[in-house]
Amino acid sequence: MEGGRFVSVSWGALVVGLLAWPATGQAQSEQSTAPGGLLDRLAGLTESDALSIGGLGYFRYFYQLDGPEDEEGTNSFELWRMYLTVKAKMTEWLSMRLTVDAGPESEATATTGPAQWTADPPPEGYDHTHDVSVSGDRSYGVFVKYAYFDVALPLDLGLRAGVIPTVWTGMLDDFWGFRFVAAEVTDEEKLQRSADIGASLRWKMPLRLGNVEVTFLNGTGFKQALDGDTDKTMAARLTLTPFAPCCEVLAPLEFGVLASVPLAQEEGSGAPRNVFAAFVGYRHDWFRVGYQFFYQDDRSGATDREGMGHAAYLRFETPWGVGLLGRFHFWDSDRDSDDNQHTMKLLAGAFYSPVRFLTVAVTDAIVWTADDTEADDPPTENTLLVSSEFRF
Repeated sequence: MEGGRFVSVSWGALVVGLLAWPATGQAQSEQSTAPGGLLDRLAGLTESDALSIGGLGYFRYFYQLDGPEDEEGTNSFELWRMYLTVKAKMTEWLSMRLTVDAGPESEATATTGPAQWTADPPPEGYDHTHDVSVSGDRSYGVFVKYAYFDVALPLDLGLRAGVIPTVWTGMLDDFWGFRFVAAEVTDEEKLQRSADIGASLRWKMPLRLGNVEVTFLNGTGFKQALDGDTDKTMAARLTLTPFAPCCEVLAPLEFGVLASVPLAQEEGSGAPRNVFAAFVGYRHDWFRVGYQFFYQDDRSGATDREGMGHAAYLRFETPWGVGLLGRFHFWDSDRDSDDNQHTMKLLAGAFYSPVRFLTVAVTDAIVWTADDTEADDPPTENTLLVSSEFRF
């Protein structure tokens, strides 16, 4: 008898549950689709500032006016770089960024030690090898340029981890504003890379006085980010705008200092390159002028080398989107050598921004190397560049 009552109660509960199920499902559906519900919040991610998608495209045409006989007259259209960036703000204190980089890369590779030893053999006992790009035929390749999480901390501190921007080249690219014409000098001369895998800590000073950033990196750059399995690199940058709080005329004056050192100093281990740089610049609504000094103590090869360089930057822009650009740099990769190792490069031209999302620049790039700097000697290379930047 008791067993029969138990069965009856069980069947009764099942019937009540079946009758209540549609109402419960309807309530859950209404909750998901109601304003502020789950589906509404997910849809809002793509309709608000929580998620943004944008990018840059660098298209250019070059014509070799002067240079080696077999290269004179060389000309080509290029998609020099294409960046696609996705940013997401997940909470008030946590955000992320992913930037994919596409551009022409060499198809030829060589097996070597770390990327620094493409010219010199790795030290004895170092048996890690990998493939690196060397000069040769090129095709388009795709890389992850940036992929990191950003954490906002109290006291105007910030923590970043992943494939992150390095501390120096981006600052100079932003100051001059013509990354689509040429890479930053320290990047072009292989002293610094624009991105690497690691972590950084940033502090924004009060009263707009500047900022400090310290990074710990693999030291091999974002294209060989997984190959830095020995020594690491620490880099620190200090940027100051000391007159920002008080003097309107001097407020645009800025100073920057960089120190980049390997965490192991033994010769022939990891990335033994000490890099130091200093910068001073002035930003005005109509013009920008700047100067950079950079120095490298390179012990990645069989002998020590000390390199030193200078760079000057100019940008003049009118309210009508028309302006002039200029950059000159000198680089001596081994100033104590009896051989002449220096390079000088001049970029001079004009630019025009007809619409908000497009800038076009026509530039003459003249390069002198080694003994070609005498007044009566022609430049080593003279190239006409027509460069454009699309922002979307």
